[in-house]
Formats: sequence, C-alpha cells, structure tokens
Amino acid sequence: MALFTIVGTQLALDEGTNWYIAALFGVITGTFGGVLEEIVCNEVPTLFKPAPLCATCNLTGALVYLGGMELGVAKPVLMAFALLVMVVFRLSALRWNLVLPALH
Repeated sequence: MALFTIVGTQLALDEGTNWYIAALFGVITGTFGGVLEEIVCNEVPTLFKPAPLCATCNLTGALVYLGGMELGVAKPVLMAFALLVMVVFRLSALRWNLVLPALH
C-alpha cells in the first residue's frame, strides 16, 4: 500500500495537479491497491470492516512525501522516508489496534 501511495502521489504531481489533489490521488491509489491485494488473496478488504487505520496511514505518507518535496529533499531519500513513515504508522496501528471512531 505504501508504495502505491507514493507512486500515485508522484504521478499526480507529474500531471501538474496541486499538492491537495496529489495527496488525494495518492491515498486513493494506495487504498485501492490494498483492497485489490486483499481481494486477490480471497479476504474481506479491511477497508470495508472496522479495522486499524489504513487510509490515514496513506494520507500521512503522502503528506510527508509532499512536504519533503517542498523542502527539496532528494527523491530517493524522500521516498524511502515516506515509505518508512507509512509502514511504521501502519504496524503501530495494527499492534495497538488504533481505529477511528465509528459513525452511528
């Protein structure tokens, strides 16, 4: 999911979108990539059931990536750092069962 998020964000930037749209496309790409992966593995996608954070981790990584680009960080270092942030955030969410409140 993390790699899909970074690639989606970068592709949106390459098309000339602003940072908000690029982050949105990165989150959509990363989240849908995770859904496809779980469907291929014959599992119910975690996006469709109460589960630890998923799209929030993708949004955080996309914003870290965009912020680093604004600061002029080299792309390979920035990609690795954004991927690391997303993976650590996602693993933390899984470990401590971090979820957003449900709508009633």
